[in-house]
Amino acid sequence: MNKKVFPALIILLIFFVSCNKKEIIYPEIENGQIDLENWDFNNNGPVELKGDWKHVWLNDNPDYMDMDYDDSSWENYKTPDNWRNNKDSPFGYIWLRLHIKLNTDEKLFLYQSTCSNSYSMYINGDEYIQIGNPGNNRENTEFKILPVIKALPLESTLLIAWKISNFDDLNGGPGIVPVIGTYTDLFYKLWLPDIFNAFILGILIIICLTHVIFWFGRKKITHFCILPCSV
Repeated sequence: MNKKVFPALIILLIFFVSCNKKEIIYPEIENGQIDLENWDFNNNGPVELKGDWKHVWLNDNPDYMDMDYDDSSWENYKTPDNWRNNKDSPFGYIWLRLHIKLNTDEKLFLYQSTCSNSYSMYINGDEYIQIGNPGNNRENTEFKILPVIKALPLESTLLIAWKISNFDDLNGGPGIVPVIGTYTDLFYKLWLPDIFNAFILGILIIICLTHVIFWFGRKKITHFCILPCSV
């Protein structure tokens, strides 16, 4: 086969494959609601819960976690995005609410990656996930980073109430949103890469600290050697 013909055939093959590939339009949250009742998680994959959550800023009330609470007067908050792009300060706390419709024939899970916040997440009024202690000020907020994957209740309607607090990091807020999907997709595509990246980061930090310690150690040894020689 002519050497010039073969690359042309490869390019044509890639072109036809890309043209025949079905474009998947992923649903997004609108006005604090998202309908995933007809979404095929097995074929189409996980869904990021991004879009316009309902929110209230610097206002705390335990009723916000209740399923029957009326959040229609709350303003929308476009996610994913950090507070410093939306609020006067990167520090503070927020309540977010989201109404979801699901098909109960599928066993689904929620994954929340590591984020620079402390938070409590409630589903239909019950505590679902708590990472650290999301307080209303720096003194009573406990910062913690941990990726979480957890089964969702087998109910067709879910209300997620999410309190996020940040008084330590300039990137506070819902910069990373939850993801809903099958366990296999969330575990292998999201959770494992997150854990691996955290492990690699930990190794790099240890290596850097080791070099710094050795550098200071050699510096002290050099000073001790110079002192007797100068006497």
